[in-house]
Amino acid sequence: MQPAGSQDIEALGRGFGGYDLIQIRHPEQAAPPRSRQREESDDYPTVVANINAVCRIIEGRDGIQWILQRLAGKRHGQPRWEGKRYCQTRQVRLRSVHDLCGSVDATALAILESLPDWIEGGVA
Repeated sequence: MQPAGSQDIEALGRGFGGYDLIQIRHPEQAAPPRSRQREESDDYPTVVANINAVCRIIEGRDGIQWILQRLAGKRHGQPRWEGKRYCQTRQVRLRSVHDLCGSVDATALAILESLPDWIEGGVA
């Protein structure tokens, strides 16, 4: 058991210029899953709302922004999503949907309007 306030340090390998890359994790944080889904994956775990057949909003993997994505074809036979707008506020999120998505599913719009005004550092 580690003393209170201690941190786990996970070696991630070598970065540009040969520097060691590390990730510091506080004891309260769960270890990150080893097989994280990519944000572009069709089965990304934190899809907030499917806006229509070609647009969706996800929570970014670090929990600091919502990402408006558009369907961008396929990769290895699976749908691939591409980030178009990166939003931390309700105003930008709703404006981005209006600007880029065309018709919006009523349920998706209700979900988007019910989200908090800000998303900050993993606390929405």
